[in-house]
Amino acid sequence: MERFQWVRHRCRQLLAIDSERGWYSPPDGLPSKSSPQKVSARRRTVLARHGPHQEEYEAVSKKYKGNSICTTKYSLLTFIPMNLFQQFHRAANLYFLFLALLNWVPIVEAFEKEITMIPLLVVLTVIGIKDALEDYRRYLFDKKVNNNLVRVFCGKQKSYIDRCWKDVRVGDFVRLSCNEIIPADLLLLYSSDPRGVCYIETANLDGETNLKLRQVVSGSLQGADFTPESFHSRIECENPNNDLSRFKGYIEQSGEVRVGLNSSNLLLRSCTIRNTETVVGIVVYAGETTRSVKTNFAEQ
Repeated sequence: MERFQWVRHRCRQLLAIDSERGWYSPPDGLPSKSSPQKVSARRRTVLARHGPHQEEYEAVSKKYKGNSICTTKYSLLTFIPMNLFQQFHRAANLYFLFLALLNWVPIVEAFEKEITMIPLLVVLTVIGIKDALEDYRRYLFDKKVNNNLVRVFCGKQKSYIDRCWKDVRVGDFVRLSCNEIIPADLLLLYSSDPRGVCYIETANLDGETNLKLRQVVSGSLQGADFTPESFHSRIECENPNNDLSRFKGYIEQSGEVRVGLNSSNLLLRSCTIRNTETVVGIVVYAGETTRSVKTNFAEQ
């Protein structure tokens, strides 16, 4: 019995430590040191790009990446050394290289030195050409995606203008219509649906064609009077990760008023807006820090 009590006490201590480090919320019946969830020191602060906190935005946004993506493995300068390095990770190529080098030893020489090099060179050349073509296709796809157009709010013109995906930044307000693809991970702030909901299709992420429901942030400026100029809130959320189903944080709307955030408020990059006329969201993750891109890199 005493051993069971000790194990239970130790589990409570570990759960309390995890609660302090991150976003973990202990289940009912287990004590925590504070009632609200503590935000990890490693967190992301998001402010509106065109808002009253311009100086703080400039300081915070410097460490955030842009929305352009690059899935290519090589460049013109690094292709030959990197490709050869990867090819010689294959045991078969190392075996043929060993035979070719061994044939240069006069005592062991069985064939002409040049002839023994031909099979290895042919294999390396063919695979190199194949890898180069694949990487070039990735380059063309990245270029096409980065140059897609989306409507982003411009503070100088006080309206939404067309901007390339690669020019979208964390803190931008993005306006999307039905059947448009989401260019970055957005926090949903407005929906033309009177219930404050939005439907998205995640087929590009998980292959599912069933529509997913997303909800406008509770207490946000939902309605016809919503304008980016009236958004003065501060968003605190977790650092980028590749978990598509998890998102936690809070939005500080005025003073000490905080509203919790979860995955139902997040519109993920590469998903498609469905059955909703207009939505507006603020970018919280962009480019290589979005959930979809990080998931693809993790799978590769």
